[in-house]
Amino acid sequence: KLLAYCSLNAEHNTNRIALTKPICEEIFKGLEIPYQSIRNSAAKLVKEKVLIPLGSATYRVNPKYYWRGNSNEIHS
Repeated sequence: KLLAYCSLNAEHNTNRIALTKPICEEIFKGLEIPYQSIRNSAAKLVKEKVLIPLGSATYRVNPKYYWRGNSNEIHS
């Protein structure tokens, strides 16, 4: 569920997604996933290299798995 959320809400042409506490609380309300489960899922997706950490609770969805934007921007 978290990967689907990240893919659908990733920033266009960068695939960046912020998973700050307020955003995780929004995910909790929408998907009924506890905050700690969201953090655990994010850690697992990082370990599997699906999410690439950028710092400060910001990630990039690995374009190998999903890309939101123009194909000519995929490697920028």
